[in-house]
Amino acid sequence: MHIPYKTNKRLTGTARYTSLNTHMGIEQSRRDDLECLAFSLVYLLKGSLPWQGLRAENKAEKYQKILERKKAISIDMMCKGLPNDFGNMFYYCRSLKFEDKPDYALLKKRFADSFYSGKYNKNFEYDWSLLKLDLNTLLDRVTSTEESHKEEDEEEEKEATPADKEGKKEEQKEPKKKKPNNSILMRLSSAPNRLKLNFLKKKEPQPYCFISKRIKEIRQEFLRKNQAPDEGISSIIPYNR
Repeated sequence: MHIPYKTNKRLTGTARYTSLNTHMGIEQSRRDDLECLAFSLVYLLKGSLPWQGLRAENKAEKYQKILERKKAISIDMMCKGLPNDFGNMFYYCRSLKFEDKPDYALLKKRFADSFYSGKYNKNFEYDWSLLKLDLNTLLDRVTSTEESHKEEDEEEEKEATPADKEGKKEEQKEPKKKKPNNSILMRLSSAPNRLKLNFLKKKEPQPYCFISKRIKEIRQEFLRKNQAPDEGISSIIPYNR
């Protein structure tokens, strides 16, 4: 049985992506889940939604402003520059009644047809692939920098006079406080919310990336079944914590 129709409900979920019905206090159903998904897809493709950054004194006022902006902007304007199937998804969601079951197969087929007709290439390049490449580059830089410093220290020791060695011993007696290295920061996306990778503040900060073993197994199984090239994440083992 479907859940009963109700009104005067409080807003549940993230206001940025919720459907118009949810803003108006109507009980959510499958049509609202699809509309939320449609807003999320537009956000991922365009980087922002027209009602972001609205200022208000409290949550109630902000939710009201978001609702007004969602009502005011047309679907065609919101999906401008995107394939027609994104706009059609909004029209389809808002045409459904409360208890209607969406035709998920139809929506999948439309997007699949749009993908192939647009001659998009399924190259399996994702943000985490770029992250992996940037990490490898960064690791190479750190390794080469450490090696060059080591060579310089060895040369200084060879050329050092007895007086220099005595002075160095005195400096070692008074250890200096090491400042945490916070300069390493990678940004992978242009806007508006940049994906940032910070590193642990340890005595010897190192870049890290935790990857679930099970996720890797599932991904490898998927690639084998689809005979797809494995250009994803390689094994990146975090250092002992």
